[in-house]
Amino acid sequence: MKLTDVTQGALEVYETHLLDERNDQLSAAKFNRIIIEAAVDAGFAKDVPKDLKALAPYEVRQMTTDIAAHVAAAKAPPDPN
Repeated sequence: MKLTDVTQGALEVYETHLLDERNDQLSAAKFNRIIIEAAVDAGFAKDVPKDLKALAPYEVRQMTTDIAAHVAAAKAPPDPN
């Protein structure tokens, strides 16, 4: 998976996708997959396997962790140094 720049527009698509799913009763594993799908839909996650359900759970979890860190970094103000 390759992560590209997160624009304001991409962030809005990503967060809307997550909010649309929030009312469903989700397992943590399913929500991890949805995070990846949201990043793909938003356009900042590239080269993601088509069938996420066929991956090992640790692979999905690692991609989710990477996406969460990437989004957090995009939201953080730049380091003044």
